[in-house]
Amino acid sequence: MTRFSGRMGRLAAPAVCLMLLCGCMQQITSDSTLFTTLLPESSAASGAAEEPEDISSLRVAYNEDDGLNPYKMKSEINLKLVPLLYDSLFKLDGNFSPEPCIARSCTREGGVCTVELREDIRFSDGTALTAEDVLYSAGLAMSEESYWQQSLKDITEVSASGSRVVFVFEEADAFCSSLLTFPVIKKGTEEAPVGSGRYRRGTEEGQLVLNENWYGGGLQRIKTIQLISQPDKETLIYSLKVGTIDYIYSSLSENTDSAAGGSFQYVSLPNLIYLGMNRQNSLLAQPAFRQALEAAIDREDAVENSYYERAQAAPAPFPSGWGALSGLDYSRQPDTETAYSLLAGLGLSARNEEGRLLSSGGEIDLTLLVNAENSYRCEAARQIEAQLERAGIGVTVEEADFAAYQSRISAGDYDLFLAETRLEADMDLSALLSPEGALAYGGRDEALWNIYLQFRAGTVPAEDFLAAFYESVPLIPIAYRRGVVFFTREIYYGVETTEQDIFYNIQDW
Repeated sequence: MTRFSGRMGRLAAPAVCLMLLCGCMQQITSDSTLFTTLLPESSAASGAAEEPEDISSLRVAYNEDDGLNPYKMKSEINLKLVPLLYDSLFKLDGNFSPEPCIARSCTREGGVCTVELREDIRFSDGTALTAEDVLYSAGLAMSEESYWQQSLKDITEVSASGSRVVFVFEEADAFCSSLLTFPVIKKGTEEAPVGSGRYRRGTEEGQLVLNENWYGGGLQRIKTIQLISQPDKETLIYSLKVGTIDYIYSSLSENTDSAAGGSFQYVSLPNLIYLGMNRQNSLLAQPAFRQALEAAIDREDAVENSYYERAQAAPAPFPSGWGALSGLDYSRQPDTETAYSLLAGLGLSARNEEGRLLSSGGEIDLTLLVNAENSYRCEAARQIEAQLERAGIGVTVEEADFAAYQSRISAGDYDLFLAETRLEADMDLSALLSPEGALAYGGRDEALWNIYLQFRAGTVPAEDFLAAFYESVPLIPIAYRRGVVFFTREIYYGVETTEQDIFYNIQDW
């Protein structure tokens, strides 16, 4: 048996979480007019008027300075190419549920996740993929500079024996297989990685060709992929428009100043937009008042009038369609009558001339802090403000530049704040719910945290956790954001995309 050990904390260190928080709150300067220009009505779903010709080659963006080594690359453009060249133990479908690739099965007992490998996997050079290759790749994936290090931070030990690889997690995680999406390369090929993916490097520079040894086989239409060097992300839309590349991805988190044309497919992202609450406020300290706020908010309306189609309303703190929620009715409809009843139960029924509820200290007027550098979030904050005002809950939106916004949240200088954070592939809410969570601003709930740990361990069903979540209401989920893939009209094959693999079904085109 071969093994190695490593230990990172279950909760991200404050500096890391701060970095993630910064990343989630980056500047967005585009507006709704631009959005309707970027996403034309003619999409993959609507079909094309003319019968397109089959294509056998695809041109995609590439950063030639970043290379194709998955454990050294840094650019988003090149990271999106990784699933073409390298398979992983599991990959995530469009609902963030794990599908086996190199793995044949996965069993879990407590914090121990045991993966049995398929026996028919070969690298592009024809050699068999073994557990030693997975162990070697896991070590690279867990290294400090790896893109996958953050998602694997809770793994304390990895060992390999025969066709089996065992991952030991710091704590039980019923969703551990969702984290095992790192690329597997042949042992000893770190400098020039050999993978087992659908494509391999061709003999010509900047070309990928079909991997005849890929376990899925049957690749037909797209025989070659041309890597077209792009100096930066800002040139992608222009390159698609003028026809030098065929297929691009955008997280829709940055300004784009040209129309893409062609067709598009939305991509669900694990980016939760939520309303945080400061329980140092005497009203917000009461669960019934937080429940009233949640009941008064119409997520669908707020998202439709701020993010448009760039986000999907979130009735639960997890993405809609996530496998762990399968079969559950977790819808949350706005209910002003429930909100009024909850408020009346707190003795809040008297109103002033403007219709605002009165408390013992005068009219209710909560501050809602938002990052001024994000125009979509600012508009969402204004939508929420208007909805709560209609319920008699006074709210004043305060926009602040990111540095001031961040400083005020850390100091507790707010009542409400609107934020965005990116969850890992196992949809872990620990940073938001743990008493030590780096993003658990405004107050903690030990009882809810304990139920959440049981849910994560697989000993409490999702419906019980959601019931406890909405009894406590530590935060109010608003939406999950979306990205988009743009492609030329010649690609008409029923494109399916995921955030992890924007070429999710290229083998079926």
